[in-house]
Amino acid sequence: MIKTTSFGGTTKYVLLLFLLFTSLAQAQTVTKTWNDPGSVSVDGNGVYALALPAVSFTGADFATGSVISDINVTIVWAKTDGTCTAPGTGNSFHGETSMRLDGPSVQEPLVPPGTYTGTASIPAVTTTFDQAAGVAPSGTPASGTFLPAGGNLDNFNGSTALGNFTVSVGDNGAGDPLCIDSYQITITAVPGVDTTPPVITCPADTTVECDASTDPVDTGSATATDDTDPSPVITFVDAVVAGTGNNSVITRTWTATDANGNASNCDQIITVVDTTAPVITCPADTTVECDASTDPADTGSATAVDNCDGMPVITFVDAVVAGTGNNSVITRTWTATDANGNASNCDQIITVVDTTAPVITCPADTTV
Repeated sequence: MIKTTSFGGTTKYVLLLFLLFTSLAQAQTVTKTWNDPGSVSVDGNGVYALALPAVSFTGADFATGSVISDINVTIVWAKTDGTCTAPGTGNSFHGETSMRLDGPSVQEPLVPPGTYTGTASIPAVTTTFDQAAGVAPSGTPASGTFLPAGGNLDNFNGSTALGNFTVSVGDNGAGDPLCIDSYQITITAVPGVDTTPPVITCPADTTVECDASTDPVDTGSATATDDTDPSPVITFVDAVVAGTGNNSVITRTWTATDANGNASNCDQIITVVDTTAPVITCPADTTVECDASTDPADTGSATAVDNCDGMPVITFVDAVVAGTGNNSVITRTWTATDANGNASNCDQIITVVDTTAPVITCPADTTV
């Protein structure tokens, strides 16, 4: 646990234990430099009023999510009577100088107005600001490594290492310019704590027949992207609610989990329906004598198969058309119905005929 003072004077405690453990093996240090072909003249513009062109630290420098564990800045500059291109020898009013280090989310003063008190014009000096230095700058500007005079560079620790960083400079009085030749920012960064879950995208909801596959190969799979893990693990769990017959609704919950255990999920709805009627096969048409049985046990029964119902219900209805004498024609309509009410039918024709002559019995012969 490290005690620090944040920008604005509020004391806070920042847990940086993860930085200490990871810095030995995973710390990376990158330096970026800005320089001007001549010199940038800053004269009478106010405190920290000019932000110099920024240097950018990107994913090519540090991994996404990396945070700062150390930062320092080196500035090459001069303060002169006259101009930056034609320096004078009079009073340079060094106390007018102000400098500040600006990051994406943190700003720390390096040289507040009044830090320097010397007056003589100076040649260019190279000033490094490092929180590990022993003393802050004062008096006449000089080259060397110093503590920031008005801020604390440790307040950058734990903040993002990616983004634009710059030095803002200012001069409080006109006629004695501050001349900036270059600056250099060095950042040491370590992988940050990943608390961001992957972004998951579910496949579209879908409706399938009861005999169709609900495997993700056929109904679609979720995809996911993550800011630190290029291949988050994607899994799913099904919750099935049965409906009527062979109908059901599957709520498939997809979950994407990154290497740090951050997870996000989404639901895909798979509706399972049965809209396919059984396939029915009628017994063969047949002809029977008028005194024979027309019961299905004797004339045959229909059979049926269904894509989802193993035992479709088979029924029949007879329509009889009388013929001459004892003849008739029975149209037997067979119907197979599955559990969802899907039905199919076929007709069996049973022809009833009378081709048998009566059996006659004569009376006995007699003599009269």
